[in-house]
Amino acid sequence: MSDNSEYDGHVDPRDLLLRTDWNAVEHCCPDVAPATPVLLLELLDDDPGVQGWAFRALVEAHTRQQVFYTATAPAARFVAAVLGDPRTLRPVTDRCAQEEVGLGPQTPFPLRAGLLAWLGDSVVEALAQRERPYGEAEP
Repeated sequence: MSDNSEYDGHVDPRDLLLRTDWNAVEHCCPDVAPATPVLLLELLDDDPGVQGWAFRALVEAHTRQQVFYTATAPAARFVAAVLGDPRTLRPVTDRCAQEEVGLGPQTPFPLRAGLLAWLGDSVVEALAQRERPYGEAEP
């Protein structure tokens, strides 16, 4: 293994977290910045409940109201790096108890499927923002 954390064509996801200055990138909510690495690591937690909440927090904190934040790119790189981890195959839900009452139980979905959908949505939104100035409403 080399010193640059890349091995066999893969990047060590934890190293990605350490190389990012989470306080220097833009988030939807200022208090989210220090928690982002913890939130991302929780995607690989042993408890599917924690994983589901981490997924929900990822979606809410990094792609809120169709705005692509600069923190989304390093978060997406981490997510891409962990997609092969078997823990991402666990079925999770991302609804809170109050939503379960109002909307009914959510069918669990593989975390990997949710992460892939989030990555795809993030790419689409990033491309859309390149075509319109920051903060300008969609046509």
